[in-house]
Amino acid sequence: MEMIEFLQHTNLRNLKCNVKSMVKDRLRSIHDDLNERRSLLRCNLEYENLRYSEELALFMKNRIEEAARKRVQWFGMQRIQREHNKDKFLQLKALQREMENCEATRHWQSKALLLDTKEAQMHQIKEKEAMRQREKQIEFIWEDVTRRYFEEKAKQDVVETKLIKTIAGINQNINIKNYECQRKNNKVAEQATREQFAKE
Repeated sequence: MEMIEFLQHTNLRNLKCNVKSMVKDRLRSIHDDLNERRSLLRCNLEYENLRYSEELALFMKNRIEEAARKRVQWFGMQRIQREHNKDKFLQLKALQREMENCEATRHWQSKALLLDTKEAQMHQIKEKEAMRQREKQIEFIWEDVTRRYFEEKAKQDVVETKLIKTIAGINQNINIKNYECQRKNNKVAEQATREQFAKE
């Protein structure tokens, strides 16, 4: 009788050990799978972030190069315009020297000089305004790119936070299932022991 009881107790203990081992193996497999998925997601997020950063850098580089090219082109046009104005001024000076003895011509020259002065002042004002508008446009582009970058970064943070919560929920469900499985195993072992005692 004692030998049978010992064997039955040994069988129950072996059964419990086997069940625990199977549960541990299953938990380890699930944990490894979650870690692998988490690593894969992290790699994907890092890759997307790197790709977005590269695209942003390329976009900003192209914008800066385009702005620099337009600036050089604009300065070139201004230089040509200044040279043209200089030639025109020299021509006017030569004409002035030829006609300086004429009172009517001097009067006309004074009016023309005043008009040229006003036109030059207006041209300078327009140049300054155009320069200010270009600087505002470049600043607006930079602010827009920066805003879109932080919006995309915020979206990535939300996705990562949701994933972390999902993984936490999965782990909690696994723990609950393991607890229920352990309770069932204990009940089975207890029932087997009671049945054995009842037979004796």
